[in-house]
Amino acid sequence: MRLPGLFLTLLAALMLPPVPGRAEDVSGQPRRGRADALHAAVVRGDRALVRQLLQAGADPNAQDARAHTPLMLATDAPMVELLVAGGANARAEDAQGRTLVGRIAATASREGPAVQLLRAVVRAGADVDRAHRAGETPLEVAARRGDIELVRELLSLGALVPRALERTAIRVALPLPSGAGVRLAEEWGLHGRELVFRRLHVRLLTSAAETVPVPLELGSPVDEALADGALELSVDGPDGQPAPAEVAQQTESVMRISDDGPHVELPDWKTGSSAWTAAPALAPGRWQLLGLDALPAPFPAFTPGELEAVFERGAPLSQGDRSRWLEVLRRSPEIARPFIHRMRIRLRLASGAAKTLELQLPSGC
Repeated sequence: MRLPGLFLTLLAALMLPPVPGRAEDVSGQPRRGRADALHAAVVRGDRALVRQLLQAGADPNAQDARAHTPLMLATDAPMVELLVAGGANARAEDAQGRTLVGRIAATASREGPAVQLLRAVVRAGADVDRAHRAGETPLEVAARRGDIELVRELLSLGALVPRALERTAIRVALPLPSGAGVRLAEEWGLHGRELVFRRLHVRLLTSAAETVPVPLELGSPVDEALADGALELSVDGPDGQPAPAEVAQQTESVMRISDDGPHVELPDWKTGSSAWTAAPALAPGRWQLLGLDALPAPFPAFTPGELEAVFERGAPLSQGDRSRWLEVLRRSPEIARPFIHRMRIRLRLASGAAKTLELQLPSGC
């Protein structure tokens, strides 16, 4: 006698091992009880099994030992949509009084699909401003964690900025090589519904002179702020106090050839460096960095024939593309312009020690 396929599926689901507690669920006490088959299927991301269990009558709002419903364990938007379609309550709370919006704000990885998950939950009716029992709203939690993208998304979804959060700094650490001698973060402030200031916050850990490379991603907050002339710099000494210093900026340029479309750069040809330009001081330990449009893009002199020759030899193009670009270049030589591809920010302390941040600007079309 053959058992129906659905019965076998349900039987297999019931035999799944208990769902292990996630790191964000652990509070120092052993997890009590065990989740049911629906919880287990959600944790494993098995949407087909979740659909079968819901169709067989599984309770989409059942709670485990920590009052987590299956929806609270969802990690992607399609799972959220599937559970909500099956009757899951998007406004349910766990044992700490957190909704799924609050859980996303508290635990989402910046590498994960947190924004899509958040949008799906809010579409399902979740309250974007619901505070947990300690009184923090999801926006406050995301700001405290320094998750700029989640803060931006919560604001776009209508989250209110509590008065206590206005002009509060949000700091996100930037990756730096080990032994750099500095800690570097991007810092934002909230006022009303806007992220109103953007700042590079530097904490000096050593006074030794060295250059610290800081690669920027195309379209990142620091990249956009630098291009717009809206980036500030704050500097702390090893004691955490504002550091007396002088700040100057220098640009380095390479040749770019662009004609209303994809461009070509010649980084291995000539390079031009500007003179150092002092950044205006705003307050002790704070400076206004000059935007790219306000800084020169110097380049050594060259002749059109010299450029054509090096382009023909060194441009990273196929022979056919190189020939087409050469025709455009000869017809419109003005499409060849120097382009700032690196900015150096020199911090010279009152003690005479210096450190240079080398911002490696992204290249994009």
